[in-house]
Amino acid sequence: MLKAEILFEQKNYDASRSAWLKAAAAKKSTYTAPLCYYNAAICSENLNDLEDAISCYEKAISSKNFYLIDHAYFSLGRVNEAKGDLENAVEAYEKIEAIHSGSRWANLAKDRIIAINLTKAE
Repeated sequence: MLKAEILFEQKNYDASRSAWLKAAAAKKSTYTAPLCYYNAAICSENLNDLEDAISCYEKAISSKNFYLIDHAYFSLGRVNEAKGDLENAVEAYEKIEAIHSGSRWANLAKDRIIAINLTKAE
């Protein structure tokens, strides 16, 4: 994880993503695995690899006790929006409300849902 962080700071996103994924694989059953997938997703976004970013965010979210789950769902929605997959974007945003209604991320997600619906109506 330290190597992945150093590589990220150096903006070597490809090598950082690889290191995050290796760390996640090595620690599958610990609380750090979803964090590793989350950080790998961020690297993938920086590499404009949206499909891999989605995959990594979904792996991070699959952990029941991931403490950044709201942010991960929001990022998943944002990446799906960037891909033009508005249905999955709205689905991700709605999950935040279901998990932590009224949170900061849930409020931002509501705003994104409104913006998407306005775009669809045009």
